[in-house]
Amino acid sequence: MNSKRVLILEAAMKCFAQKGFHATSIQEIADVLGIAKGSLYFYFKSKEDVLISAFEHYYDLMTREMLSVAKDQSLSPRDRLSRQLLLQLEQIMQHQEFIVMMMNEQAIQINEEMHRFMFKSKSTTLYWFYESIVEIYGDEAKPYAIDASTIIQAIVADYTSYMLLYRKKFEPVRLIAFFMERLDDVVQGMMKQGGKPILSMGNMRNFMKMAEEGRGKLISPVDQALNQLRQLVSDMPGTSPVQAELLACCDVMDEEWAKPGPQRLIMKGLIAYLRTFEQPELLPCLHALETELK
Repeated sequence: MNSKRVLILEAAMKCFAQKGFHATSIQEIADVLGIAKGSLYFYFKSKEDVLISAFEHYYDLMTREMLSVAKDQSLSPRDRLSRQLLLQLEQIMQHQEFIVMMMNEQAIQINEEMHRFMFKSKSTTLYWFYESIVEIYGDEAKPYAIDASTIIQAIVADYTSYMLLYRKKFEPVRLIAFFMERLDDVVQGMMKQGGKPILSMGNMRNFMKMAEEGRGKLISPVDQALNQLRQLVSDMPGTSPVQAELLACCDVMDEEWAKPGPQRLIMKGLIAYLRTFEQPELLPCLHALETELK
């Protein structure tokens, strides 16, 4: 994202957190930045547009970190989910004043665009839990995974609201361990009883389809190309020093791209280095990466 847009969004989030959305003016945001009011309209068409963009910026920051954990194959599926929940909790507490403002002022109702964004983010979170549950507990859990996802989302949301609205203090690591234990109770309990699920792919197909599409949009073209590149290198027959070197390059690129402010020059340098290995099957993917990084 353009660095000027990011500066404006971060200033706006602080202003909204301090005074509330409705009480904050575009002029006040401009004053914090020391720029002319008209300069903001070069980047955003209205105050509502600033709010939606700020929320999307916050959501993108959290999502990028969670995707980075999702790619860490050194962690077990259970440890990946625990780590992602911890990152989510840390991000929420880091931006708690802004989120509390959103909750108190019911900013979700500002316009239809905000409503659609919130609905899609909720469905994407449901899909994320669904995939994690199947990965942790196996195919036997699939019939109950949507119900379990809904239940654990509600548990996480309620405890988070106690922290945000009522300033309750919980030790993060212990809280995440508690969430995982409750997930065990829910999933294993439903599998043991073998009852008919309330929510299934049958009656939630459209919602889950939207979630899957939303998840695809959250993964940027660069992330998709990096994932494809790693898969191509991993699928090379046998093992060799060349493959090890290529995988090391993939690791460095993943780490760089996961940073809040990735250095594209470093990424481009690594792509140029990868080309020197003269592996034809990698060329289309490398070209796609170069195109997206321009």
